[in-house]
Amino acid sequence: MVRVEVCCTTLAEALAADRAGVDSVELCTWLSSGGVTSSMGLVREVLERVQVRVRVLVRCRPGDFHYTEDEQAVMLRDVEAFGRLSGVGLVVGALDADGRVDRHFVRAVQQRAPVDDGQLVVA
Repeated sequence: MVRVEVCCTTLAEALAADRAGVDSVELCTWLSSGGVTSSMGLVREVLERVQVRVRVLVRCRPGDFHYTEDEQAVMLRDVEAFGRLSGVGLVVGALDADGRVDRHFVRAVQQRAPVDDGQLVVA
């Protein structure tokens, strides 16, 4: 079975994707830069108005995926805030200095926002 997820940057895009029958939407802003975290307002509105699964990209800035401790602290605050919302999933990507998945950061994300199975995507 093929599942379709659409990256959406606006409420209108998320509503259109929902009407088109996608399986899920991933919310982000500034998609042309690879995407950064959407506002809480957009996320809440989309959650209230679509029927499909909603995931939020947690990324504090464009560029590479090697984050400083300060950037990780900001992202973990976002993880906590979005993790308190019912029905939202998270998409997170982070690399260590060697270019491997930053397992320490991923564990911190899992601890701060335990989400339903399949709702945390590490990319």
